[in-house]
Amino acid sequence: MDAQEVHEQNEIHWLREEKYVLIFSQAGKPIFATHPDPLKLSSLFGLLQAMLSKTNNRLHVIQAGGHKIVFSVLGPLIIVMSSRNGIPTSYIQLQAEYLYAQILFHFTLSALQEAYRRNQAYDLRVMLGNTGNELEGILEVASSSPCLLLNAVPVLRLPGEVRLACTNVLSGVKQVSHRLEMNFNC
Repeated sequence: MDAQEVHEQNEIHWLREEKYVLIFSQAGKPIFATHPDPLKLSSLFGLLQAMLSKTNNRLHVIQAGGHKIVFSVLGPLIIVMSSRNGIPTSYIQLQAEYLYAQILFHFTLSALQEAYRRNQAYDLRVMLGNTGNELEGILEVASSSPCLLLNAVPVLRLPGEVRLACTNVLSGVKQVSHRLEMNFNC
């Protein structure tokens, strides 16, 4: 395979995935991708950024065949998620918001905006360091648990003896609370 074919394979790889995420700045600078090397997708980032700028950031969803591509412009960042498994657009957008919140966990919004105001080609990857694992963890939770979709607290499995001990403690608190309530009402 020659260099051109390898480049083309890298660029269409994301269309074969069940879910694919690209995060880049409004200048088209790559920040995160579920592809092993986001720099190999630089022309794709530029194309997506150009599509958004031509629509004044009003492009939200492209649906073609079995693919849905959702665009979320959040602050100075653009998050593009491609899905082939029928995930509702609102859930994809919610995942994008969680990814953005995780990035903001490492910055303040004003610091992020200031960095891009000073230099639109700012390389956020340097500041984020090894947060790719955190972002992939959010995507894994979104795929394997309804917690994000339901905006719920995840349920943790406990061994039977631990669960029984917790039940006993809570029952004791409930009984004491009930007695205090009865004494207060008398």
